[in-house]
Amino acid sequence: MHRITTGLMAVLVAILITACASTPRSSTPARPEIVSIPEYREFLVELDSAIQDGEPRKLNDCEMERYSETTGKLNRLLAQYDSLDNMPEDHRRELFNLHEALQSTVVGRREDQILCRRTKTVGTNFRETRCMTHAQWEEEQRAAQDYFRGKFSSGINPADFQ
Repeated sequence: MHRITTGLMAVLVAILITACASTPRSSTPARPEIVSIPEYREFLVELDSAIQDGEPRKLNDCEMERYSETTGKLNRLLAQYDSLDNMPEDHRRELFNLHEALQSTVVGRREDQILCRRTKTVGTNFRETRCMTHAQWEEEQRAAQDYFRGKFSSGINPADFQ
């Protein structure tokens, strides 16, 4: 059961990554197989059974609550569609993020969770979907905060830029 759960999780991650328009990465991603929404829902039922049996690991109460909440959101989202082709981009992104949250809960490594966000490029009206790990998003935010702290603590007056 553990191998089935792990295998299905890996295939589904690869498939959902393709649903998210992401920034290019240095490594070449594996070719994903297409999984239909009914197949994914079947996977969720199998995963639920495995989790109840303590596979791939026993979840604590907090993790179990997060797991139940995430699978509930996934099931509600999936119930609205019969195919990924009919799903709008924002719901695909939500599906991807929910799947990543589910995987990080089951596996237990939040910093490896990939999150996709719609961002706006400064100075334009162009929006893009960017996908990075939780750790990368946090590092980007920390770098921006450090940059502004350094600029404004060095005597630069923000009013000079108006």
